[in-house]
Amino acid sequence: MAQLEKNPISDEVLARAVKGDERAIGVIWTAWNPPLLRFFRGRNAVEPDDLAQQVWLEVAKKLPVFVGDRDAFRRWIFTLAHRRLIDAGRARLRRPPIAVQVDEAVDDATSQVDDLDWALSLLQQLPDQQATAVSLRILAGMPVPDVAAVMGKQPGAVRALTHRGLRRLAVLIHRQENPEAGVTPVPVLSLTSRT
Repeated sequence: MAQLEKNPISDEVLARAVKGDERAIGVIWTAWNPPLLRFFRGRNAVEPDDLAQQVWLEVAKKLPVFVGDRDAFRRWIFTLAHRRLIDAGRARLRRPPIAVQVDEAVDDATSQVDDLDWALSLLQQLPDQQATAVSLRILAGMPVPDVAAVMGKQPGAVRALTHRGLRRLAVLIHRQENPEAGVTPVPVLSLTSRT
C-alpha cells in the first residue's frame, strides 16, 4: 500500500478555498476525495460514496469558518469521516439488511479485483480499531499524532493498534499466499514511527 504525500494541498490553496475560491475548492476535493473513499472502503462502509459526499457537504458548510493549516484541515476532514462512519454503523444496526439478487455477469465482473480492492478486503478483516488506525496511517498518510486526535486516543495506543493491524495483515497475506503452510507471518515493516 503506497503512502500518500503528507500534504497534497498548500496552505495558500487552503486559504483561497476558505475565502470561497471555487478553483481552490476543486483542488482540495481532487486531492482529498480519493483518500476519503479509500478510508471508507477500507473500513467496509456500505455506501462509501454517500459517506464521502456527506463529509464534503459538511466541509462546504463549515469551510468559511475553518481556521488552521493543511495539517489541521486533514485532521478535520478525517475526523468528520470517522464520525460519519460511526453514524453509518449505528444506523445499520437499527435497520436490517435487505437481500439483493446479484446477476451472474455482475458477479463475474466483481470477481476481477485489482490490487487496491484486494488490499481493502484484507483491511476489512481487521478488528475495528486496528482497521481505523491502519487506514488513517496508510491510506490517508496521517502521522501518529493526527490519527490520535481523530480517534480520540493517545499516540502510543495508535502506534500499538497500527502495529497489531500490520502484523495481522502480514498473517492474512501469508495465509493467502501459502494456504498449506502454518501461521508463520512474513516480516512486516513497522509504520508506527513517532512522526
